[in-house]
Amino acid sequence: APGVGHPEAPARLTAVLEVIYLIFNEGYAATSGDDLMRPALCDEALRLVRTLATLAPQEAEGHGLAALLEIQASRTPARADSQGRPVLLMEQDRGRWDPLLIRRGLAALAQAETLAASHGMGPYALQGALAACHARARHPDNTDWHRICALYDALTQVLPSPIVELNRAVAVGMAHGPQA
Repeated sequence: APGVGHPEAPARLTAVLEVIYLIFNEGYAATSGDDLMRPALCDEALRLVRTLATLAPQEAEGHGLAALLEIQASRTPARADSQGRPVLLMEQDRGRWDPLLIRRGLAALAQAETLAASHGMGPYALQGALAACHARARHPDNTDWHRICALYDALTQVLPSPIVELNRAVAVGMAHGPQA
């Protein structure tokens, strides 16, 4: 099997990261069935990304995806109310977020930022940094919307899409809204 130095390694790493991200997303917000989440898929994606970060420790995007998934997974206990209905991020009880997963995510993000210092962060590291902004805010009013705007500006450069632009517009509105 081709190793990390193999010419096909970057493309293969990108594909592996995409598949892990897709597995996690299907677990985090199931696209079919009656369940809002499929925790087993999230757990498997976390296992895979942790393994990848161990096997390819110099790959910033592997750590970036680990950061994103760890922080997103930390919110699982607060994502649904007692009736199983979804709870929006800004309305979640952040005291129910898993502090261990947040710490793991922030550590992975620090590693990604260190590795990407010379060439800039990629899309997974940037999304991990966005998730970290929410994780660091103990209350929604403490969210660093200006930092989030800057991260979305960077993300639009490496992953331009209508969804990124929409999220950036929301962040700009929050940064310049009445609570800013």
